Amino acid sequence: LLPDTDAEAAAHVGGLLRQAVEDLALPHVPGGVFPVVTISVGVSTWRPGDLGTALALVERADQGLYQAKRAGRNRVVAV
Repeated sequence: LLPDTDAEAAAHVGGLLRQAVEDLALPHVPGGVFPVVTISVGVSTWRPGDLGTALALVERADQGLYQAKRAGRNRVVAV
C-alpha cells in the first residue's frame, strides 16, 4: 500500500521493486524462462470517494499481476 500515490508513481515503485529483485541475480531453477529470479507486479489505485471496496482494489491489482504474467512476466501492469 502506497498512500498518497497516483497510478503512475505506483507503477514506478513497482518497477523499482522489479528491477531490485532482478539485480539480486538469484539463480532460477535450471531450464526456467529467466536465468535469475524475477517478479511481476500488478498495480491498482483507489481514492477516497471512489466507489468500491478494499477487496475490489486488491482484486484489480491481482488482475494486473496476472496480465503481467500472461504478457511474459518480469514486468509491471497498472490497471
